[in-house]
Amino acid sequence: PLRGALLAAAAAAVLCRPAGAFVAPSAARAELSGAVGASPAEVLSASSVAGAALAPEPAGEASAGWGSALLGVALGLLLSVTGHAHAAQAADLKNGEAVFNNICAACHVGGNNLVVSEKALKKEAFGKFKVDLNKIKGIIGGGQGAMPALGQILSTEEMDDVANYVLSQSEKGW
Repeated sequence: PLRGALLAAAAAAVLCRPAGAFVAPSAARAELSGAVGASPAEVLSASSVAGAALAPEPAGEASAGWGSALLGVALGLLLSVTGHAHAAQAADLKNGEAVFNNICAACHVGGNNLVVSEKALKKEAFGKFKVDLNKIKGIIGGGQGAMPALGQILSTEEMDDVANYVLSQSEKGW
């Protein structure tokens, strides 16, 4: 629970922080509010917006982004403590199996590799070639060697499901 709360808080802080970074300084906002209907070139030439946008923010405005980060931390902790936070969608191994059987099994039946036998989808080969879940996902999406890239025909969820299925099966010995 604590690890999940920390991850949720970190994600919220990262996602909320950029929103405060792109707010124009208050002087520039005041000038821009009277420029409705003017072209961008007219606004820039008739105002100090171009220079103000590059000027450092006053201390109060620069720290405004921390409010959203703290809000994200608080919400993440609250949701993890109350049990209403949903973990990242767990891989659907049944769907992964279906995708594997429909697309991958022609070359990888039983976890084998009919093209390059030493690169089977087996625990031993994964250890030898330092293959982990992220590497499997990358190979599925981008292809490798004779294997075509499937990132254009499979959704992200399908690639995640089949990668988790392959890793799970390799650990079980197929």
